Amino acid sequence: MPYDPPETTQSGVTWNLTCRYGTVSAVQLNVNVVIGDSATEADGDAALQDVVNVLAQNSRFSSISAAKAYTASETRAMQPGS
Repeated sequence: MPYDPPETTQSGVTWNLTCRYGTVSAVQLNVNVVIGDSATEADGDAALQDVVNVLAQNSRFSSISAAKAYTASETRAMQPGS
C-alpha cells in the first residue's frame, strides 16, 4: 500500500518556566502560561517575559529557565494498492 504525502499539523504553543526559590534551593517553582482564545502567541511571549523579569529582580529566585514549545504531528494515510 502506498502512502499519501505527509501532512504536518501544529496543535499549539506552550510556555514553561522553572526556577528555584530560597537559599537551600529545596523549593522549585513550575509555571505554565496558558492563553485564551482571544489572545495571541505574542501575548504568551510577553506574559512569560514579564514573569521572568519579575522573578529575576528578587534574589530569592535562582536558576530561572523559560522555554516556548510547539506541538506538532505528522500523519501519512495509506491508500489501497492497485
